[in-house]
Amino acid sequence: MCVDNVESPQPMRVTYDIGRRGPLYGGSSGKTLLAFLDPVDLDRLLPTLELHRNTNQTITDTEELRRELDFIRRRGYAVSYGELDAGVYAVGAPIFNSLGRLEAGVTLVGPGSRWTEERLSRYVEETLTVARRISERLGYRPVDERDNIEPTGSGGEAGRLFDTRAGKEE
Repeated sequence: MCVDNVESPQPMRVTYDIGRRGPLYGGSSGKTLLAFLDPVDLDRLLPTLELHRNTNQTITDTEELRRELDFIRRRGYAVSYGELDAGVYAVGAPIFNSLGRLEAGVTLVGPGSRWTEERLSRYVEETLTVARRISERLGYRPVDERDNIEPTGSGGEAGRLFDTRAGKEE
């Protein structure tokens, strides 16, 4: 569910109303939430999802979705190219709480016509930076590589996510 948004100053923009709900299996918002769920919870939830096609880019096969979620978790963010709405591209990143558990996600969306490869790289970096800052405000602290402590329910990958993906602020 969209809980907040910031409008783009561009004349052509994508807007999602606060309160709008979307499926967990499609788009970068939903796939971010699924990918960073506790693996036990994901294994319980995934078989219950009915995967409906929204566009020709929507994943409708459970095993393909599982592979995509594994890739998102390893990479640290989700990207969507028109999975829910044709021509709408997005990048999403997880937000973690003080216990290192998934709390929410943040997503940047826009018209596909503006998503060049150069801009995608910048959009990913900016989305990860915002997610990290929100997570830190919730008390999340990235795991230091020298520690043997991993965030609860993250499988370890999420704990190193922000240091390696968005660049560590000094």
